[in-house]
Amino acid sequence: MDTANEIKRLPAASRFLRGLPAFFRYAYLAFILVITVCVSLFANVFQYGFYSIVAKLDGPLIFLVALGLGAALTFILWRLRHAAPFRFLEEGKRFLIFILIGSAVMFCVQLILMMNMGFVAAHDYGTLTDVQFQQKNSGYYSIYPHNIFLEGVFTIIWNAAHALGLDERLCIVAGGCLCTVIAVALTSLVMDKVSGPALGVAAFVIGSIWLTASPMAQTPYSDSYGIVWPILVLFCYVCIQSPRLKWPLMVGFTFLAYNIKPHLIATFAIIVFVEVCMWASRKLAERKAATAPAGAAPTSAASKEARFANAGRTVLACVLAALVAFGAAFAIKSVPNVNINPEAELGVPHFLLMGASDKKGVYSANMYEYSTSYPNKAERAEADLRLWSERVSALGLAGVADLMFSKMLTVYGDGAFLWGADNIRSAYGASPELRQFYGLSPDEDGLTTVERVNSYAYAEQVVLIMVLIGCALGLVRTRPTRMELVASCTLLLVSIYLSIFEASPRYLFTMAPFLIALSGMGWKGAAELASGLMSKRREHRKEQGQQQEQPLRSSEGSSEA
Repeated sequence: MDTANEIKRLPAASRFLRGLPAFFRYAYLAFILVITVCVSLFANVFQYGFYSIVAKLDGPLIFLVALGLGAALTFILWRLRHAAPFRFLEEGKRFLIFILIGSAVMFCVQLILMMNMGFVAAHDYGTLTDVQFQQKNSGYYSIYPHNIFLEGVFTIIWNAAHALGLDERLCIVAGGCLCTVIAVALTSLVMDKVSGPALGVAAFVIGSIWLTASPMAQTPYSDSYGIVWPILVLFCYVCIQSPRLKWPLMVGFTFLAYNIKPHLIATFAIIVFVEVCMWASRKLAERKAATAPAGAAPTSAASKEARFANAGRTVLACVLAALVAFGAAFAIKSVPNVNINPEAELGVPHFLLMGASDKKGVYSANMYEYSTSYPNKAERAEADLRLWSERVSALGLAGVADLMFSKMLTVYGDGAFLWGADNIRSAYGASPELRQFYGLSPDEDGLTTVERVNSYAYAEQVVLIMVLIGCALGLVRTRPTRMELVASCTLLLVSIYLSIFEASPRYLFTMAPFLIALSGMGWKGAAELASGLMSKRREHRKEQGQQQEQPLRSSEGSSEA
């Protein structure tokens, strides 16, 4: 049922279920349109927690450059989409080979950047890479037990590197770089599957510029190690045909992703939502067709039994995948040498309170000190919820709406993902050109600081705005693919999550591949619309020319007679 007439003949309930994911997609793209306008054209009007200084300085200019750059790239790709190189990549597994070679090259580039622009970050990053002294950091892991899984991963990498005689800390950094490269490669493969090699190549180029060249890829934490999981789940959904293979893989990957960042389960949750909506819509349509006078032939009992058997085997495989993922996560969590105090944990109420902090919903030292001042978990949760309720009541409905909007500007407002806001202890890179490009400069105390206005920040802000414009252009696409439905609804769910809890620009890093995918489809939709309008205009001119020629020919015939 793909044509418009067939969709109209569906029952009302079936059309509603079919259109529900599309409604949320439109809601998210409209939201992105508002965010793009506010971040780029009115950045100085709004006050929010963290923001890109270059957006405050030159937001309108960046918007014009991003719009022009996106239009130019789209025009070039649209004209060359049937060129020989792209036709070459369409055949067989050539695109996969191209992506593998490109990923290897980008990983080598990342290693060069790591050696010539490397840095050592403080705060959580520094604690997790302090593998040799895990015992003394037990207090940190008691407060943030969700980081134990990642510490287990770092410990395994550290021990392997030590056994091979390699630099342990650099190997941990390289792991985050590799995860980012894989995420960009998977994004390209998804785009190739959905729309062909032209958009696949574009996704790889944009992802390499925006993500693999980002210092966030060199920051060993849940952002760099978490970016690969959402797009990996989407890749399984789009590119793997066998349900008995892709569903267990998605379940296992989602469980492991949850142990890195809780909101990374959003992709799988949305996939289930979309598939349930489509399945229920199809069942309602089949029920109507079965009761109609001239309906389709009834489904045989044997085929029903086969479907149930296949579904049962798929469910069993998913359960086994979940058990395997649970076992792997449990084993990895048992690797670190830490003593955990369960009463010290900062639970969900703390992060809910942090989302209503006095700093526009971003990290607040005052909120942290308030939560940790209570000795046990129960008292802390009660106190956090009480203070959160008081703050929400004091804000009122308008204040809460302003706070949530402010956090969205924070999340989507910095293409450099807040590079330079966290303390940098030292930088071991020796390339002065790269240090200048990324804004690294030592201060008087010997610690390395980052100048927030630098060439890198300008370049990444242009890429961010170009990507967001492309996402907003997706509004012209009236028949989205399943990939677009899943990606947009996932980003909507993550945005709602971040509007309630603590917000930061770096939280967008893990979901950036979804933005790249949506942006590519949006720019493609704009190109299709422009091409269609131009074709109609040419046809209209051709019809006018033919109409003008007919009277001329008739007059010539009468004069000859």
